[in-house]
Amino acid sequence: MAWDTSDIKDNEIIKQDGVFAYLFTASGNIYAGQSVKIQANNYVTPTAGSDDGIGIASINSTHGNQIGVFGPGNIVYAVVDGTHTPGTPLYGGAFGIMTDTQGASERIMAYVVETGVLQTTNYKAKVLLV
Repeated sequence: MAWDTSDIKDNEIIKQDGVFAYLFTASGNIYAGQSVKIQANNYVTPTAGSDDGIGIASINSTHGNQIGVFGPGNIVYAVVDGTHTPGTPLYGGAFGIMTDTQGASERIMAYVVETGVLQTTNYKAKVLLV
């Protein structure tokens, strides 16, 4: 799967009142809705394959700039790899696209709250981060 920046737009991701994001520094280009992992001291990068993600990027950001990351307890839009039914556990996947395919020893990152809807390239689903 490829990544298309029109899948989720900045400020479209928040789904509940009172959500907050932790601030990190982007390592490379990161797009709103991608699942991210820790790369280095206070740097995050999109998940790749069977990585344990820490949250969902809140906005588009380029290398070296600040980026907010929504963590556990938040309900947000995320980019997923299909039309998963509510309750489906999701994991950090390639290109920061969440998937229901678990990698080796990978922890559950979120549960689907609303079925994914096809966007330009991928699907956008409402998820509960855990």
